Amino acid sequence: MKGKMLTEEDIWLKQPICETTKVSKHIERRKNVKYVSTQNEQAAENRMYEQFQEEAKRKLDEYKKTQEQRENIANEIIKGSQQVTSQHKMYEKYKQYFVNKK
Repeated sequence: MKGKMLTEEDIWLKQPICETTKVSKHIERRKNVKYVSTQNEQAAENRMYEQFQEEAKRKLDEYKKTQEQRENIANEIIKGSQQVTSQHKMYEKYKQYFVNKK
């Protein structure tokens, strides 16, 4: 065997059975690790996507609430200005009434 180069197949065949099973188990374990890591990556991406959706929904709800508050404030201002205008008109009428009465 000294003069002859050993091929990969010769080396594989000369190894004891326990070594080949260790190697095949190691290969299988690495496949499982890759599979698990891709599952973990997928799960992490899903969690990030869900967090993003929750954050977007929360911000949209906050925006709607602030929009409603702004509309309520605007309506109150409009009502107040209408009341002031009507009160001012009444004041002008009474003023003219009393001025004309003199």
